[in-house]
Amino acid sequence: MVELWHRLRPRGYARRPESLFRVMRKLGLFPAAEKKKTYKPKLYEQTTYPGRRIQVDVNVVPRKCIAATELRLYQYTAIDEFTRLRFLAAYPEQSTYSSADFRKKLLKWYARWGIRVECVQTDNGFEFTNHFSSSKRDLPTLFESTAARLGIRHKLIRP
Repeated sequence: MVELWHRLRPRGYARRPESLFRVMRKLGLFPAAEKKKTYKPKLYEQTTYPGRRIQVDVNVVPRKCIAATELRLYQYTAIDEFTRLRFLAAYPEQSTYSSADFRKKLLKWYARWGIRVECVQTDNGFEFTNHFSSSKRDLPTLFESTAARLGIRHKLIRP
């Protein structure tokens, strides 16, 4: 199109290339771009009883919240979607070992409330899954293998 505009200039075409593009587009000289499908989110499945789905996440505890400034802590949080019961634990590292240990503790804690955990939903972090790892994609993490051994479904959120 720029080449055409350059050839038209000596013949008296004095407008800018953008104007030439708009005219050519109106005349239908460019193929129409395919329309993208509109995204329709799935309806969120509401839980109907305690323990059906527990959401787990990890956050860094800010240094100003810790008395010992050289210490670094990670807060693991589990929330039951039906009852909104929350279980918290702090660990010095964010690893698959800490995640597996947290899962065992949360099962015991929810069992004291009479809740049997069926499913745990997490993000796609490396402490929970190797799904996005280039080298360890097929190897289950300690968190995933612990879940399988305890008979709990591990659900990942959509990236």
